[in-house]
Amino acid sequence: MRLLLLALIATSNPLAAANRIYIGSSLSTEFLEGLEFEVAPEWRSEPSSNTEKYQADISLSYELLKQLKLGIGYRIGTTDTDGERSDHDRYNLDTKYSLKWENLTTQLRLRYTDGNDEEGEDKKYIRYRVKFTYNLKELNLSPYIAYEYYDSLDLNTGKNRHVYIGGIGFELSERQDLSIGYRWVDKIQSKKDYGVMQTAYDFSF
Repeated sequence: MRLLLLALIATSNPLAAANRIYIGSSLSTEFLEGLEFEVAPEWRSEPSSNTEKYQADISLSYELLKQLKLGIGYRIGTTDTDGERSDHDRYNLDTKYSLKWENLTTQLRLRYTDGNDEEGEDKKYIRYRVKFTYNLKELNLSPYIAYEYYDSLDLNTGKNRHVYIGGIGFELSERQDLSIGYRWVDKIQSKKDYGVMQTAYDFSF
C-alpha cells in the first residue's frame, strides 16, 4: 500500500514532500552481443544543507541468461557544501533477474557497494531491491514501484535503511526514455528520513 501511495505522489505533487532533488541521464550501447556499456552523469541537490553533488557512473553488464544479468560499476563525484568541496568514489557489483508476464515486468536486484549512495559514507552494503513495472503500450507509459533494503556489513556502526520508490516512465522514441519519480528513504537507526524528487533521461544506441 505504501508503494502505491508513493506512485501517486510521484505523479501529482512530489515537491511538497521532497527535500532533495536528483536529475540524471544515461547513455548506453551494446557493443558486443549481450555486453552493454553505460555512462550516467547525475546532479543531486539538498537545499536545506546547501549541498550539491556532481557524479558519474560507468558500468558494464553482461546478459548471462535471457533473464539474468551480471554487472560491475564505478562512480566518481564531487560534493560541494557551502563552497567546500570533497571528492568521493565507489564501486558496485550487481546481479539482476527479470521476469516478464504480459505487460508486467518484475526485477530482482542484488547489489554490493563499498559506499552509500546518499551520504557518500565509506561503508559496505548489501542491497536488495524488487521492482515492478507495468507497460501501457497504447500510451507509451510505464508506471513503476520499487522497494530496496540497505543491509550494512558494518555490525558496529551499521546504518540500515528502507527505500520506497514510485514513478512513471515515458517512451519518447525507440531509443529515448524519460522518467519522473519520488523516493522515500527511511533511515532506521537515526530516523532522519527524507524524500527525493528524481528525474532521468536515457538514450541508447
